[in-house]
Amino acid sequence: MLASLRDLSDWSTRRRYEQQHAELDEETRILQDDAELEHRHLQSIVHRWEKFVSIFSGESDLLHKFAHQQQQAADGTMSDTATALHELRTTIAEYEDLKQSFDSRKCFVMQVCIQARLLHV
Repeated sequence: MLASLRDLSDWSTRRRYEQQHAELDEETRILQDDAELEHRHLQSIVHRWEKFVSIFSGESDLLHKFAHQQQQAADGTMSDTATALHELRTTIAEYEDLKQSFDSRKCFVMQVCIQARLLHV
């Protein structure tokens, strides 16, 4: 835009404002570079947020499944001890898997939460 305005002006006006035009050109370039950096930063945050949502959804599904199985185990009759023990062992194993999965993702989830909090500041 600055170049087109410069091209519309006469030679003496161009000469008189050449330095100001160069400064404005440089400021424009800096603004564009800063905007590109901010764009990349925001894209990174969005990517991490989408990954967090995906992880959260998976973990939430596992928790719902675990809660459902726990309720089924509680509602089930204890007449068949072997079946109840098997269900209990299965539930414990799934809980341990869930805990291990959560522990491995905890650092990432905390990073995303911090980034999300920074977006609100």
